[in-house]
Amino acid sequence: MAYFEWGTAIAQEVSQQPPGADLGDPGPTPRWGRDGLVVD
Repeated sequence: MAYFEWGTAIAQEVSQQPPGADLGDPGPTPRWGRDGLVVD
């Protein structure tokens, strides 16, 4: 569920930018394993 929340937050943020805007770097992509989110 955390993965979908992460992706949705990015989509909501960038969807409010005007067309052609530089979207920047939303941050590192989360890593997932068999037991869930991998935290460094």
